[in-house]
Amino acid sequence: MKKNILITGASSGFGKETALLLARKGYQVFASLRNKDSKNKTFTDELQGIAAKENLQLEVIELDVTNTSSIDKAVEYVVSKTGTIDILINNAGYGGFGWTEGFTTEQIRQMFDVNFFGVVDLNKAVLPYMRKKQDGLIIHISSILAKLPTIFMSGYNASKFAIDGYAESLNMETNQFGIQSIIVQPGFFNTGFAKNMFFNTDEKRLSEFGELANMPQQMAAGYEAILAMMPPVSLVAENLLQLIETPKSERPLRTVVSAEPHNSLVHQINEASAKATQQLNEAMAAFQNQ
Repeated sequence: MKKNILITGASSGFGKETALLLARKGYQVFASLRNKDSKNKTFTDELQGIAAKENLQLEVIELDVTNTSSIDKAVEYVVSKTGTIDILINNAGYGGFGWTEGFTTEQIRQMFDVNFFGVVDLNKAVLPYMRKKQDGLIIHISSILAKLPTIFMSGYNASKFAIDGYAESLNMETNQFGIQSIIVQPGFFNTGFAKNMFFNTDEKRLSEFGELANMPQQMAAGYEAILAMMPPVSLVAENLLQLIETPKSERPLRTVVSAEPHNSLVHQINEASAKATQQLNEAMAAFQNQ
């Protein structure tokens, strides 16, 4: 039997493409988004319309990753329908762009609430069901920016650094229960992410930057043309499908999905990091066995 999958941030981009691809491959997909019957009703209707037309096992459900009550309700609903959650794809996320000093602390906190703490809370809600059956897969959508940080995205970069470290450490723990926690690091894709980015708002602080104050907006204005030349969003969905269908023993901890040269660069960093982590763990094990 095909497994059931819960995916966050399914209104557009990676989430939408992945939800549709997996459903078309016969998986039972619960595509979640917030405000599904109000602000995001258009996305809800589109997904449900496609599911009905193609007779897909795809259901759109309400889930706000920043609200623990919403998380619990969504997880309980999926479990009531299927008995468990086989695969969780933590995809929801958003970013800000601008001078770091121009962001309020609250703006950075809100970014972390979605990109990091929402993942932590959702994993905590799902893991007991996976532990019960000693099996499960959690996929964290990180970013190449977790390894190759870029200018004017310090808060977003930091949240992805956090996800990367959290997910790898979690994997060391969940492996004891037959559960995998893995990481996918997409590069730059035309997902609508750039259009949804917010800019910093501390005008008083930014006024001190003079002519440089608007530099981030000027850079962002050229991104749409650049992103249009990037690989299709479907490439990430295809890689996620491949990971899901790869035997557990052969699944990599990290998968980079990006155009060159970023792909090779991040691979090199990941390999060096994996080697160093292995050496550290071996040293710690040897110390404990003394």
